[in-house]
Amino acid sequence: MFFRMDEKEQFMLLSSNLHFSLILLSANWFHPKYSAMDQVNMYLHGDPDFLPSNSDTLSECNYSRFEIEELMPWCTEAHPMRQILQMVMQIDMDEVIFILLVCWTFLNSKEIKIMRMQDHLKLTLFRYLKYKSSQSEAILKFQKIEEVIYKLFNSKNFFTLLHE
Repeated sequence: MFFRMDEKEQFMLLSSNLHFSLILLSANWFHPKYSAMDQVNMYLHGDPDFLPSNSDTLSECNYSRFEIEELMPWCTEAHPMRQILQMVMQIDMDEVIFILLVCWTFLNSKEIKIMRMQDHLKLTLFRYLKYKSSQSEAILKFQKIEEVIYKLFNSKNFFTLLHE
């Protein structure tokens, strides 16, 4: 299935939806399930389980995790952005789920009629969840993901959140 957009439509999608990807990336990176080494590996290699050739020396390093307030000091517990990140952290993302959610959020538009592409991504996500677990678990996980993404879409404007 191919979908064509002109440059203006592509720019509009990118400029209006990039912040969703940044929120997904941040929520995934700061998720408590990741150690400091996992965070470094995700940052450098895109994979929390990356094992470099000199893994013996790195496994001896005892770094503390990077926490949200260390890199974003304005993002306190009461800040709306922190609440959005914690909401998105409810999704247990692996690399496949993360990429599908980024694509889904990039294609969020009321002006451009691309709902069919979003539906295709949702179906792919559901099939992946079903592959990873049972159908009943996949249904529950998918419903939770849909709920979080729709709350994300309906949250305050990202740029106003940064100034609160």
